[in-house]
Amino acid sequence: MSLVFGFRQLLRPAAAVKASRFFRGTFLSQVQLAQFHIPHDLSTGKHFLSTMRFVRYETSGRLGLGVELSENGNVVDLTSYDPTVGTSMQGFIEGGQESLLKAKKAIDSGKNILQRDQIKLLAPITDPGKILCIGMNYRDHCEEQNLPVPQEPVVFSKFNSAIIGPTDSIKYPSETEELDWEVELVIVIGKEAKNVPVGHSCTVLIAENKDDLQKLLNIVEEESRKKGLELNSKKTEVMEKEAMNYVFGYTVAHDVSARVWQLHRNGGQFLIGKSMDCFCPLGPAIVAKEDLKDPHNLRLWTLVNGVTKQEGNTNAMVFKTEAVIAFLTRFMTLKPGDIILTGTPPGVGVFKNPPEFLKRGDVVEVGVEGIGSIMNKIE
Repeated sequence: MSLVFGFRQLLRPAAAVKASRFFRGTFLSQVQLAQFHIPHDLSTGKHFLSTMRFVRYETSGRLGLGVELSENGNVVDLTSYDPTVGTSMQGFIEGGQESLLKAKKAIDSGKNILQRDQIKLLAPITDPGKILCIGMNYRDHCEEQNLPVPQEPVVFSKFNSAIIGPTDSIKYPSETEELDWEVELVIVIGKEAKNVPVGHSCTVLIAENKDDLQKLLNIVEEESRKKGLELNSKKTEVMEKEAMNYVFGYTVAHDVSARVWQLHRNGGQFLIGKSMDCFCPLGPAIVAKEDLKDPHNLRLWTLVNGVTKQEGNTNAMVFKTEAVIAFLTRFMTLKPGDIILTGTPPGVGVFKNPPEFLKRGDVVEVGVEGIGSIMNKIE
């Protein structure tokens, strides 16, 4: 098991700070609660919320927003409790603290509970301003392609028309015969972000054990002293935590891929091969960032007809959430509700020997620990 340590000075950032997580009953200051946008009892400062799993659903022909009481559990109908919540997840996210307080009131009321069998889950967000994707963002995925680890994020995009729900069918496009799977953790942006700091730069050190890692650190520190460089990990940690303040939560995507169009047609541009209709199943919920134990240490997987095809962990990411946000906001403004697919682990069909591709009738499940899984049939 390789150990990875991000050391700022020479290259772009690739390290991550564990996301803060607050547990039910924890006493927090007003400053902390404002910083992390956690609904709370203003009179006591006590945080009472359980895991916040935000969903969109359809029931009896009506759309709504809700909060799952548990993974695959019943749902608090936020829209019925307070019609001002609306049915747009993007609008809910834009509402910031006010929206979260409405959600807390609905949960605390104990009313408007929908049984699971009364609803159909929809894609948690369908109208993001941007769908951005980070390619080759897992070290082991780079290895299976015999390609070097990127020195900066590889960015491409998808269109909103590719989004479908967590149980919707994927229509097999007539334009390809090499349809492939990719499980991805998805960042959901919570507030407008531009030029987010994350520290100046970073070298990624990889070692097989702690002793070798310490030796590498000693070498870097000695070389930095010779060059008169100041190493300030505490300052950089604060900057990385600032980047996390722009994250609303995380969800799961299946980055369906038409490999011929991605790799061999259209001049090498990814767009067509990644943006055909139904190529972005999302769901089942958006989990608030505070409620994931660590977004950069989560198991993720793909099953095709019940057979494991991908099995990985987000700790193998080259560029973690903070570094991705810092990089993207150098060039563009991220808005509430924008989503970022963060890459896939090894095991995709195109790089198997022999290659494997999806066919009509296949059922694909992709999932991420702590968020859940989505299951779509190829038709």
